[in-house]
Parts: sequence; C-alpha cells; structure tokens
Amino acid sequence: MVECSQNINIVKQHNSDHIPIQEQLNDSTPKTNKESPTHYVIETNEVIQGYDENGRRQVNQYVFLKTIGQGAFGKVKLAHLKDDPCQLFAVKIFRKSHLRKKKEYFRKKEGGMGFKSQLQNVQQEIAIMKKLVHPNLIQLYEVIDYDEGDKLYMIMDYAENGEILKWNQKTCKFSPFRAGQAYLLESEIKKFMRHCIRGLHFMHTNNIVHRDIKPQNLLITSKLKAKLGDFGVSQLFEKGDDDKISKTEGTYHFMAPECCDPDVESFSGKAADIWALGVTLYCMVFNELPFWDETEFGIIQKIHREEIKISDSRQISPGLRHLLSRMLEKNPENRASITELRENDWINEELASLVNSLKQTYNMHLLLFTEQFLLQVQISDYLLYLKQKKFGKQWKKNASNKAMLERQKSKEQDEASPKDDQILHQDVNNQMAKLDMNL
Repeated sequence: MVECSQNINIVKQHNSDHIPIQEQLNDSTPKTNKESPTHYVIETNEVIQGYDENGRRQVNQYVFLKTIGQGAFGKVKLAHLKDDPCQLFAVKIFRKSHLRKKKEYFRKKEGGMGFKSQLQNVQQEIAIMKKLVHPNLIQLYEVIDYDEGDKLYMIMDYAENGEILKWNQKTCKFSPFRAGQAYLLESEIKKFMRHCIRGLHFMHTNNIVHRDIKPQNLLITSKLKAKLGDFGVSQLFEKGDDDKISKTEGTYHFMAPECCDPDVESFSGKAADIWALGVTLYCMVFNELPFWDETEFGIIQKIHREEIKISDSRQISPGLRHLLSRMLEKNPENRASITELRENDWINEELASLVNSLKQTYNMHLLLFTEQFLLQVQISDYLLYLKQKKFGKQWKKNASNKAMLERQKSKEQDEASPKDDQILHQDVNNQMAKLDMNL
C-alpha cells in the first residue's frame, strides 16, 4: 500500500519566474481579473521521456497510469507525480501535427471569412484557462510543449468521481455518478448547482462564456465538489465588448432555442450558457433530456419550436420547479441571469437558515456584517445578499434601536469588543465551513 504524504513540496521548475504547482494547489481562494488577470501556469519547453521502475511511461515528473478520456483531437490520461503517487492529475495529450491539419472557417467581426486550425483552438483554451482560478473550475497547472516535438501536454485538476452523470447509449438516459443510485438527492443537486453557479459567475464576470455546459463537463471531486471543465470552445470577450456570438458551438441537446433559430444572426453567449446549465439541471433531476429525438435535425426542431414540459417521473420541490422554469425560459431576454441564480431562494435555503441562526444568537452584532467584514472572514457572497434581502434596512434600523436600548441599560458603548468580534468571526467561519462540507 502506498502512503500519501500530507505535505508535498516538489515539482521541477523549468523557469524560476513560475510558481510551483503545490503552491498553486494550496491557494484555493478565488481571484478576479482585478487581482490576478492571468493565472501563473508553468510553461515547459523541455521534455524528458522514459519509464518508471514499474515500467509505466513517464514524461518529466509525471507518471502515466491509464486513459480516462478520449476525444476527436486527443486523449486524457491519469497521471501522478513521480515522487508522490497520491498527487494525481488529468493530462490532456494532443498531437500538434494532427491539430494543424484540422481547420475550420469562421466569420470575422470586420466581415469576410477566415480560418483557424485546431492547434489555435487549443492555444486559445490554454489562454482562457490561465484566467480561470476558482475552486469550482478545473484548473490548469502546467503546459509541456517542446518546440521540436509533436506532442503537447496540459496538466490539469483530476476529479476522482468523474462526470456527474453517466450517459447510457442504449437507454438514452443518464444515471448518477454513484453506482446503484437511482437519482441524485435534491439536496445534492442543490449543492452541485451552487458550485456550478459560482464557477459560471466567475467566468461571466471575467468576460468568458463556456459554450459547452453539459453533465459530461461537470466533474465531481473526491470531496464532492463540482467543477466545470472542458473549455475547448469557450470564448473570451474584450472588455467593454458585448457577449454576442454568431456561431453555435457545443452539443446539440444543450443548445438554446435562439441558437437553433435560423433567423437569429447572433445571440447572447451568457444567456445560452444559462440555458445549457438549465438543461444540465433537468438531467440531474430526471436522468433524461428535456428534448429528445433520434436525429440531430429533430432535436434542433424540438428545442426551437416546442415548449418545455417538466417531467412527472419524480416529485420535486416548488422551488426547484420554479428554478427550472426560469433557466429554461425560451426567450433569452426573459431568462434568468447568473445574478438571479446566485440570489435564488431555493439555491440558498441553508444559508438563509444560517443567517437566521446568527441573527438570533448575536442580535446587534449582526450589524458587523458589512461587505468589508465578509471579505475579512472570506464568507460566500450569498451570505451578504441574504442578509440584505431577508432583513434589509428595516432590520438594521430595528437592530440599531435594540442596540441603543441595550446601551442605555448597561451604559456600554454601541460597539462590540475586540473579543466579541473575534468570537463572532470564528463562529461564522466554523458554521460556514460545516455547511459547505455537509452540503
């Protein structure tokens, strides 16, 4: 049996300006482009190939174990660090000669047609992943690209539980990632959706649309955290630019109605992402697609022309049903935005309970729940929203009045002591950590 060390401090660096992988793994705090426009990804132009003592193929410090994915343009291997078998990575492997041969045409913004190779698409994927530093997005750690060699390697997060749903080609239905489980529990769905919304909000805030959200690209870690992955067709928009897209990408079953309308020349990439996430949510709930046909043309026609019908194959809560209807609104202008999803009552039910509990426990101390306070203790921004929504100005006024009465009784200042602050901060941190772990 191999013992997994808790403190790993390795990784051969080929450029002293880059941050070691372990330092990146230890920093799970989300960053925005204002703080860190580009993630420090190790870029290695040296390849040392061979075999380890067990006869397994090795590239630099990575030992390959098995193939865990196969696509049209490459494969994905499971690998571990040579000096620590417990530090696992998913490694995308491409043949550059093959990618150069595959070309596609596209419409230029200034008019006319252009073409690009799949190698350019992979390079764009790498550029986008450098900007994606968030615990609910698959992270890129290193790119190995030897100029004179034919292979390109992308070293990424490995999600041990794989895709959230498994597709059965014979029955044309999904099943949960846990073998033998009929359906995902509604509480599990809520947790995974909250993770997806956080990751997608980070992308949209940083002017990136995913364009291929589906259960196969929603991966579950050993700690039951959901991460969006596969940014091969994602698109980055320039600052100040809108999110209009004129070309459809992704999987037919998850395309939005406006993408299937031949009369629509361009559409919102963000709204299309929300629809795809809504279809993914539908699949998580019912193990089936909301629109199905034997042919691609039939699927597109149904998405474009037919109204959504919520399945009655299982009972679901009114809050979940309402969320599905908001995400699968056929008119993109009326469809839920990512902000609405972050503020959704069903998504945030447990956090609302936490706020109520803290309100009863701390009374006037909850006046300390300012944006600055939340940043200091690194609490989810849902908590700030819920505090404002559930209690609002009237609650602040009532709490202030209560604080004044307390002060008159005890002749104390209307301020919490440093010790009280410390206790409050610690309690909130502990309860949020417990909540996030259990959900």
